[in-house]
Amino acid sequence: MKLLLTLMISIVANKFTQRYSTAILAILSLLILGCGQSALSPQEYVRWVDSDNSGLVKYKELNGFKITSKLIPSEYIAIKETYAEHKEFNQETYNKKLKEVSGQYNIYIQLAPLSGNKSALRKDLASADDYYYRVEYFNFLSESDVHLIAGNDTLQCALSNFENNYEITPFNNWQLVFEKPTQPLKSDLKFVWDDQALGLGRIRFNYNIEDINNIPTITF
Repeated sequence: MKLLLTLMISIVANKFTQRYSTAILAILSLLILGCGQSALSPQEYVRWVDSDNSGLVKYKELNGFKITSKLIPSEYIAIKETYAEHKEFNQETYNKKLKEVSGQYNIYIQLAPLSGNKSALRKDLASADDYYYRVEYFNFLSESDVHLIAGNDTLQCALSNFENNYEITPFNNWQLVFEKPTQPLKSDLKFVWDDQALGLGRIRFNYNIEDINNIPTITF
């Protein structure tokens, strides 16, 4: 597409007078910029998903907590698992991994205190029992409090994996998996969490359909 538009610019520049070609050149140049990066290498793809520019990473600050929510494409997971297994990219393994996760939506949540070095689970504790309840909640009870709205479908959490990092870091990671409906997504994807442990209430993150549709492909 970029090559075609560049060729058109060259033709316009040679064929028309300076008065008209300048305006047309400007329009075609904007089209080239709008095309964006359509295909990325596996490593570039991972960096793109992790960047704020992807539109897949969202943030909220509530009651002294920073909550990061990231919509993770299946390709991202397949790339990560391939590198973890081989220490380098292997397309055969990648294709196998991608097939295993392609029917899922994955949401990664990171919980962190806005200040201090204590674990997010230890922030503003009224008693030691509160800490143990939070550990129990995220490991065993929270799955029923999260759901994903995809068009007319409300998807229940199929798998919840909360990383117990034993307070090595002040943040905690939480992976949530939802099974994709059979119908293709045609509207924004909405993540909802009704928190029962940190006093945050209902938390929503919205993923625009335009950003989801603009996820690059991968080139090998």
